[in-house]
Amino acid sequence: MPVGTIDIKLRPLRLAFLLNPSDSLSLFETIKVNSFLWGGSFNPIIPCYKRRPEIWGNKFSKGASATDITLGYVQAFDLDFIVPVGDIDVKRYNIANKYVIEFEKILSDVGDDGTPSYGVGLFEILKHLYKKEFKFIRNHPLNLSFPLINSKFDLFLSSFFGSVPDQVDETIKNNFDEYLNITRPEVSISNYFEYFPSTELFPRRLTEEEITPLRVNSFRDGKCVFFMDANRALDIIDYWNLRSSGWSVLPIVKQVSKEKNVINIVKEFIERNFLPYRHNPKMFHSTTILKSRYTTEDEVSAFTKSLKIAKSKETERFKYSTQHWYPRIWDNWAREKDGVGQCRLEVKEEQHDLQTISEHASFATLDPDFVSRFGGHGTCRYANDVDIRIYGENGEPYAEVIPTGIEHVAHSIGAIGFREWRISNKGLVYLSSHKNWKMTLSPPKAKNVMISWFKSNGWDVELSPPGLIAYEMLKQLEGKWGIVILAKRGLIELLNKMSDGKSLLNNAFWGNIQKIANNDKYQLDPKGFLQRLTDLNIFRLGVNIQCPVCQQRSWYTLTDLDYETKCPTCLNESSIPSHSPNDIKWSYRSFGAFSLPKQAYGVYTVLLTYYFFSRVLDGATTPLMSFLAKKDDIDIEADLSIFFQKTQFGKDKRELLFIECKTFNRFEKKDISRMKVIAKEFPGSIIVFATLNSSLTKNEKALIRPIVRQGRKYWKEGKTSNPVLILTSNELFTDISLSESYKDKGGKHAKFQEDSYNLSMLRPLCDISQQLYLEMDSWAEWDQKQYEKKIKSLTKPSTRTR
Repeated sequence: MPVGTIDIKLRPLRLAFLLNPSDSLSLFETIKVNSFLWGGSFNPIIPCYKRRPEIWGNKFSKGASATDITLGYVQAFDLDFIVPVGDIDVKRYNIANKYVIEFEKILSDVGDDGTPSYGVGLFEILKHLYKKEFKFIRNHPLNLSFPLINSKFDLFLSSFFGSVPDQVDETIKNNFDEYLNITRPEVSISNYFEYFPSTELFPRRLTEEEITPLRVNSFRDGKCVFFMDANRALDIIDYWNLRSSGWSVLPIVKQVSKEKNVINIVKEFIERNFLPYRHNPKMFHSTTILKSRYTTEDEVSAFTKSLKIAKSKETERFKYSTQHWYPRIWDNWAREKDGVGQCRLEVKEEQHDLQTISEHASFATLDPDFVSRFGGHGTCRYANDVDIRIYGENGEPYAEVIPTGIEHVAHSIGAIGFREWRISNKGLVYLSSHKNWKMTLSPPKAKNVMISWFKSNGWDVELSPPGLIAYEMLKQLEGKWGIVILAKRGLIELLNKMSDGKSLLNNAFWGNIQKIANNDKYQLDPKGFLQRLTDLNIFRLGVNIQCPVCQQRSWYTLTDLDYETKCPTCLNESSIPSHSPNDIKWSYRSFGAFSLPKQAYGVYTVLLTYYFFSRVLDGATTPLMSFLAKKDDIDIEADLSIFFQKTQFGKDKRELLFIECKTFNRFEKKDISRMKVIAKEFPGSIIVFATLNSSLTKNEKALIRPIVRQGRKYWKEGKTSNPVLILTSNELFTDISLSESYKDKGGKHAKFQEDSYNLSMLRPLCDISQQLYLEMDSWAEWDQKQYEKKIKSLTKPSTRTR
């Protein structure tokens, strides 16, 4: 019986505000709204242009249009809703209306009950602080301040301190100032830096109540001195978005960068960050001094020289580094390397054990402690990230990876409600509208999720006969955990021998079972092995009796056997030979889907390939067994498609796979042609050729190499277009560790089991398989040769006559 867990994590809504950076009024209003919303300081402000300005025209954004840049930001932060501000035509970005909120609506109802129409508001946080902190005398009192900003640098100062709308500020003065001892100091460009080391709670910090930002998308520290121009709106937006990415940012405006107090504060910040790594004391955390777009390299250089920070005498290491380009948030390939984009917002989480998997399950939402019980206006207030893990199956796979882009999310996961659910890059999200509410859903079936995803992308899908057989086999095997029993060449050959209803007498069958068990790496107990096979109904015991009329031998199950039997060949009834029991032969026969002909239509390889990705590589998977799909006049066919997800360095790596399977037959030209069509329709996906043969023939290699070379070319985001993975019996008959299998195999396989090769991540494994089975150069060697060939062609003198 399958069991599992459901993890629920609370976080604020993620809103993205789209505006033109030259529209200073819209920027100011956006800062005010986010200074009122819980988690508002982590809501990105996305610059929108009709044409890419010259300031973006460096080598790092070459080729990216203004629209590309905006959509890159949207993708980076994985947002719940988009909020256009000012004169922004959101239709230009092809964003569905259900994800768009009108800017004016967010605070339109605050005057009614003190809560925003979307999200959780500042009034609720202040009430909570009073109940939690100010009713009692603290040893270390909290200091709340709402600074007075009257300066030509009000945009920058508001982005640093926060600045609420006038009507909100008036309400705070009348209702909270006295009870919370709120102060209202005057701040300016000349003294803002004095608040860096303070613990004072001003509006921006109040919106971060109970939120811990956690950067998981980069190896970089995120400790940053941002050297910027306080007069430039884009620099202010860039500062805001660095903070939204979870960076610890010290904004130093060049207008006061020569002040002695500023220099001392920066030096203290850098010294404080220079700490050894926990697991490697020889490596040290350091600070990045980051140049903004509207400051010059000379200005940054002069500032760093004024700090007069030398190398550490003990370690001989620099305590800071200087970066002269702004991190490329808009570039899906570069943002991970630059350490920007969405950060995880940790508030609180719960885990529920699913002791038994039922059709529907209900769970209480996780709510902020300070949210009003009856606040809100029937719209989304905060989010619960939902992660479902199922251990064991009833025979049909569950969706462990929920792909983005499904239109009818609730329908595909069997949930109650429609607008409450969305799919983020991490998985399911429930957008909660009420405190103490319940979410209801069914553990999502992989087949339903995959078909919904294809349908949302314009494809009509139906399972092929082998696909239907694959699901029937999974039921017999009790899910993916049972597939491992098939990872034996001798068993596949025995099933093939006994296909199409053929039976095998007891002695001969037992001899085969003993041979398979003894040849296994772990020297299986033959009796235990046979018991497992019969428990799964892969084989059944019966009797073989000769008909006295037609003289044909027929096999009978133990339930069909009686003193009088009916011959399935001539249909005559006759008595069993009770007088001659030796004529009754005990025999075995494959049963159910395993008794079908043609090596069970190649389904064994399909199941073993699914097992390889889900158990051997230990990734989260959402599979769809053999299917046909049609879109317009294009038809595709695949033996298996899988969404595969693996976590590396805290970041989820998600891949889409299409797989062509063979049992002991060979790949032909028509198989390669089918996969070429799929590669064209799904650029970026991984193409897999899986076979139970241990190697490829010369003809197979010649057929596959061209699609490999095409797939090695760059697509976008630094990825190759369609990397090709070759799986043979060396991989598919692995039951636990691929590295151990390669070690046992020896020869050229053995060198790839070393620690320097990542056998658990798909794209490196593609490269390794191409070297092993196609005798091709590694991707790096091939890429270098392509580069040298290109350089040679560019420098080759022209032979054209004048």
